[in-house]
Amino acid sequence: MKKIATLFIAVLCLTLLIGCTGSAPYEMLHNSSEIESIQIVTKVSYNIQQNQWDYEEVCTVEDVQAFAEELLAIDTHRILNDPPQMSETAYVAGITYTNGDCELISNRNQRRLYSDGTSRERNYSFDSDSFDALLLKYMEMAE
Repeated sequence: MKKIATLFIAVLCLTLLIGCTGSAPYEMLHNSSEIESIQIVTKVSYNIQQNQWDYEEVCTVEDVQAFAEELLAIDTHRILNDPPQMSETAYVAGITYTNGDCELISNRNQRRLYSDGTSRERNYSFDSDSFDALLLKYMEMAE
């Protein structure tokens, strides 16, 4: 019995250390038909005094539906552990919906910003190369 319990604990610890539960499709905050705009942004930070997320817009994505479809096609993994904080130097997709809700999506961290002022972090890891290539593609199209 002790061997089974030890084996169970070892497998549980290994699962927690790995941090992923396997492939899982990313679920957008709302249906892609409700997207008002998509921007690629950087310098994302939380302003404690104003209780809001600040960022600098790099470009606006013209073909919203194509971007959303390509984003959802990227391989993702659900993360069990807390995701790393959003890097201020990273490029991030900022999606605004018609009801005022927003999503800030980086390859290792997603933040949902609701129109009522609340927010929630998501735990998905996008394939880094594919995610970066997607953002780069749309930044080059905007030039």
